[in-house]
Amino acid sequence: MGKGSSGEDLFLFALGGLIGAAMAQPKEAEKTSLHILRITKKNSIIIFRLKIIFMNS
Repeated sequence: MGKGSSGEDLFLFALGGLIGAAMAQPKEAEKTSLHILRITKKNSIIIFRLKIIFMNS
């Protein structure tokens, strides 16, 4: 910031920092949905393998 920075410039700088920090933090719902996606993908792989085993026996 230069010597002639106004209060508005400082406010906008601080606001930009807050917005950036908020965007960088994953929300609880996003964490939960990613966890569910991982579990679902893992379970679908297990089910697929079980189907192959039973089809080959």
